Amino acid sequence: MARDMRVLSRRMPTVLWHCGHTDIYAFVIEDGEIRTHIWPDGSERLALEMRRWRFLMERHMIAGDSSAEQRLDSAEQRFWDELGEWLWRPLELEGGGDREVLILPDGALFALPFGALRISGEWLADQVR
Repeated sequence: MARDMRVLSRRMPTVLWHCGHTDIYAFVIEDGEIRTHIWPDGSERLALEMRRWRFLMERHMIAGDSSAEQRLDSAEQRFWDELGEWLWRPLELEGGGDREVLILPDGALFALPFGALRISGEWLADQVR
């Protein structure tokens, strides 16, 4: 399987995520090379961030006036900026609107819409396919 992943990575970078009991790991396979990134205690922070996201979504659903919605939109963008800087930026994958990246999440990361992450003020979905 490792050989197949290296061959695939020559065409498309692959990020294989693993949520351990306490840590989060990302194995970036690009151009036949493998890099490992570790977020110590990342599983706990991810759980907190997912609860924070749920809270923002619930507030958005009950917001009644447009000024409240604008504040929520700003809060959501800050949330996705922070999460993108924490989870995606360390992977050092350069974007480009036509670049494909294969993302293989694990555990709680299955619930994360990776395209919503913001890197340098831009949605990840606009930077990679």
